[in-house]
Parts: sequence; structure tokens; C-alpha cells
Amino acid sequence: MVLQVAAHTPVWMGAMTRVVIRFERAFWRSLGLSGAVMSHVGPMREIHDMSGPEGGPVALFGFVPPVAPGGALLPLERMRSAAGPEAPASVQPGEVGAQLAAIFDSGMPEPLEILITDWRTEPLTSPTGLE
Repeated sequence: MVLQVAAHTPVWMGAMTRVVIRFERAFWRSLGLSGAVMSHVGPMREIHDMSGPEGGPVALFGFVPPVAPGGALLPLERMRSAAGPEAPASVQPGEVGAQLAAIFDSGMPEPLEILITDWRTEPLTSPTGLE
């Protein structure tokens, strides 16, 4: 079933790493910002406000594409081959914090938590047989 859905989905995100960064408050809103960021500097290429409908829980989330040594994006056909339990972590919490600090400067408080999930190693986002 997952293979069929993935095969018919134009943009399947199974090769991405998802990062969720939790905060005490939505500081970006008090800075007049939406929390939506597109970046070619740092590990996360997309960042979005993931806060709940009533304002909580408060979080930003971002997507990290698989990269080759040196930081170049992998071609689509090589993204899956860089997967597996032995695959190196695609991003570390310190890299995420540094990128957000550079984007939001001194307006960013310390994150409560940074959660990282590499979808390449998840059976429901990167099942065996998906090319």
C-alpha cells in the first residue's frame, strides 16, 4: 500500500529528515515574523510554524535534504542509497540551533527540545522497494 501511494505522489518526502524545535513561546510572532523560512544556508532548507491552533504547543519544524560530503544536495536517484541504519546522521541538534540563531539573531530564546527524525530509516516513509 505505501509503495503504491509513494509511486503516485509527485513529491514523496521519504528521503528527508524532519526536525521539530520546541519553544516556550512563539518568539518569531513577537518579532512580526510568520515562522516560514526558505534557506540555502544551514541544514534546513524549509522551516515552518508548527504551533497548535490555540498557539500551543509551540514549535518550528524544518526539512533537511540528504547531502553529499561537502554539503551538495544529492541527486534524487542517490537520496535513497544514502539510507539505512548505518547511514550517517543528516543533521545534529547543534547545527539546527546555529542555523536558527543566525536567522533570528538575538530574538531567539533557547529551544526546549530539538527532535530529529531521518525519514530514510522509517519503513512507512522509505519502504524497501521504493526507488
